[in-house]
Amino acid sequence: MHYDFTDNLRTGLIVLDINARVVRVNESAEALLTTSGRQMEGAPFLQLIGPEPILEQMIDRALSSDRTSSNHQLELAIPRAQSTVIVHCAVSPLGRTGSDRPGQNGCVIEMWPLDAAMDSTRSAAMAERQSAQREVVRGLAHEIRNPLGGMRGAAQLLQRELKDPDQLEYTRVIIGEADRLTNLVERMHLSGRDIAFGPVNIHSVLEHVRTLLEAEFPLSECAEPIILITDYDPSLPEVWGSYEQLVQLFINVGRNACIACRSDPSVCLKTRFESQVLHDKAGARRLPTVKISVIDNGIGIPVGDEEKVFDAMYSNTAAGTGLGLSIAAEIVRQHRGSIHVSRNVGQTCFDIHLRIEEW
Repeated sequence: MHYDFTDNLRTGLIVLDINARVVRVNESAEALLTTSGRQMEGAPFLQLIGPEPILEQMIDRALSSDRTSSNHQLELAIPRAQSTVIVHCAVSPLGRTGSDRPGQNGCVIEMWPLDAAMDSTRSAAMAERQSAQREVVRGLAHEIRNPLGGMRGAAQLLQRELKDPDQLEYTRVIIGEADRLTNLVERMHLSGRDIAFGPVNIHSVLEHVRTLLEAEFPLSECAEPIILITDYDPSLPEVWGSYEQLVQLFINVGRNACIACRSDPSVCLKTRFESQVLHDKAGARRLPTVKISVIDNGIGIPVGDEEKVFDAMYSNTAAGTGLGLSIAAEIVRQHRGSIHVSRNVGQTCFDIHLRIEEW
């Protein structure tokens, strides 16, 4: 099997010939342009993106005057994805192998998404912040759990002594609330230890979650049925994980999406195959993953709060506990995947990448 080290680079590389036609691209460039290398090969590169005179000039300069040029905030239109992306971009001529003609062998374009350039630092800071929060929450959970057990035990003893039905109802309320809070504390104390991982059919997980959400949210706050849409790729392989934990993950994210819905409410569960850079003890590696998107048309996330939604105790709704998405992020971390949120006009999208190979 031929191995190309450029496929492990986060920088997108596009090699052009003397006529500015695509010779080859690496995996990062395929992901950036949302087009496979086979489809791009031989095509005029400038036809693959929207009109961009600055990049056209940079390519012409590399091919005609043997000069490297760069731009640190170039906005590219990606027609296939119907979106734009801001990139760092550099265009350099290839070696001339003895020829006096500049750019004789074409040029190479290097692209690094501006968001990705900041991602490593931002992810490290977020991971450090969430790690500190997990320790605080687990410590708090430990302190709460023991008194709750004592309260429940006392209520059970009192229940045995009481004869009045009205008074017995009070003890049932105490026991019921103690059980509810104990369950909440157990969720706060979530740990990756003793979790059994193995191959999991992600569509089985999502169908189970869809059934649970349909039962929990037959009507939205505005008394309109929530439409749960599925857009699955049936050819996807199994992911590596824990079935029970993945159900909890998507229940939390799906419930958050349903609560956010208002008029004409809809939530879409979507699966696709996508390579993604994931971080572990071995460092950052581009790996094949299954991407699961949970998309809703709800109220959205306040501007500037995208990085806060996974923090413990954060909530932008009065009824929220601030634990659902924090627990979801912890489950993703235990699965060595990634979770990101993005906002578009009228939509909020949570993208979860899960590994398809054992670690």
